[in-house]
Amino acid sequence: IVGGAACSSIISTEDYRNLVNQGSTILTNSASLEIFKGSRIFDWQHRGLVKFMAVANARPLLQSSNNWNAFALDHNGRPLAEIAPIASADVEIRANNKITPYTYLGEWVALIGGIWLASDLLKQYATRLRGKSRS
Repeated sequence: IVGGAACSSIISTEDYRNLVNQGSTILTNSASLEIFKGSRIFDWQHRGLVKFMAVANARPLLQSSNNWNAFALDHNGRPLAEIAPIASADVEIRANNKITPYTYLGEWVALIGGIWLASDLLKQYATRLRGKSRS
C-alpha cells in the first residue's frame, strides 16, 4: 500500500505517521525542488528529513522531484538507488508492515524526555544554589 505525500509534507512528521497508521507499507514524496537547485545545505537537510521519515516509520521511501535527483531508501534509511533528472532506474522495494514506537507515539516520547531532562536540570541547579547559600 503506497502512502503518497507531496512537497512540504516531508517536514510534517504527522503526515507520514498518519499514512503508516492508515496501512501504508511504502512511502513516497514528490516535490518540485527546482528553486533549491545547487544548494548543498538544502540537499543535506532534505535527505536527512527523508531518511528520518523512512527510519522512524520503518518504511521504504521513494523521493521524486522536478529538476533534482530522485532516490529510494529502504526502511533502515539505506540508499537503494539514485538518479539524475530525466533518467530512470529499476529498484526492488520490499514493503514493510512493522510499526515502530515512533509511529504509535510520535513526538510525545521526545517531549516527555525533554521535560524530564529540564526538570532534572532545574532540581540540580536548585540543589547547587541551596548548597552555596549555606556556605
